[in-house]
Amino acid sequence: MKIKMVFPTALAAIFLICSCSNGTSQSNNDPDNEGIDITSEKSDDEDLLTDNESWDEDIAVDKIVVDYSTNTYILTCGGHAAVVDPGSKPESIEMVLENRTVDYLLLTHGHFDHIMGLDRLKETYPFAKVAIHEDDQEFLYDPSLNMSSHYIQVDYVFSGKVDIAFTEEDTINFCGKEIDIIHVPGHTPGSSAFHFDNTAIVGDTLMYMKIGVIDLPHSDKDQLIESIKEKLFTLDDDTIVYPGHGRSTTIGYEKKNNPELQD
Repeated sequence: MKIKMVFPTALAAIFLICSCSNGTSQSNNDPDNEGIDITSEKSDDEDLLTDNESWDEDIAVDKIVVDYSTNTYILTCGGHAAVVDPGSKPESIEMVLENRTVDYLLLTHGHFDHIMGLDRLKETYPFAKVAIHEDDQEFLYDPSLNMSSHYIQVDYVFSGKVDIAFTEEDTINFCGKEIDIIHVPGHTPGSSAFHFDNTAIVGDTLMYMKIGVIDLPHSDKDQLIESIKEKLFTLDDDTIVYPGHGRSTTIGYEKKNNPELQD
């Protein structure tokens, strides 16, 4: 699977409803050397994945870091695309999409920093299906749930409708490939990961050497840790984890090293 980094011109340098840094330094034993240096034009992930021969010829993944250090991922296959967690700066997302047909706007969860590009993208790509877990659907229409009223004092409400309120039993068919949905509640009730091949796009559940924020009114630390250990940690160790904030990692690395997840 090929991944490349795309950075918009202006980025916020803070995390809001992701996990705060625990001060852990990077080392040569890290699964990749990608940080969130906003001046970089190239991801070291690309070299790593080339060396490991873990390319997928069918679906490519682009990563765009938008406001609040949120990662938006764009899956592309030929002339088709799916956007995962369209945060702010949708114009930057559209630049990467070029002239592709956008089939889906997929949401790992309903927090504002992962959804604020929905209106613009739905207007630009009216046939793209908005998909979110049924337990987070209400977040799109309630600023107190999506936390926009709390963190940025803006009452963000999605003006459109949800096309697919999925559950873990559903799959997303993209480019002839089934993308599995893994329900990983804890950060939010409907937090979900999208899994295909050796790829897991996990939102704000599992991150490099930490887990997502669990001090929100609708979050639950014990539930989140259980979700990670019983759902994500059953994936192959070489599964590449693409989180909602920060650098990528692998399932195996987090099993061995994540201080939040050691017994």
